[in-house]
Amino acid sequence: MSGAENSWIRGVLLHCSPEPSGPHPDAAGACAALDEARGDLDLLSGDPHPCTKQYDPVTVSATGAWRGRPTAWHKTFANACELSTATGALFRF
Repeated sequence: MSGAENSWIRGVLLHCSPEPSGPHPDAAGACAALDEARGDLDLLSGDPHPCTKQYDPVTVSATGAWRGRPTAWHKTFANACELSTATGALFRF
């Protein structure tokens, strides 16, 4: 994940099998979201809530495997609130 204003980068490792684990602060929630979306990050139900229209872009990416299937995803959101709205627990770290 990277943010525009101060150009920071951070990442976290997430394991969902055999059980949610890793340094992700909400591994169980992130794995549940991935299961609900069947590993398709474009189908995450997110956490719908109002956001300001402030433009402070945040780019996120995910690489790995979901149930043995390779996964690679990359997207830019207008701000961190819109990221949270779209992806829920997955990128909250």
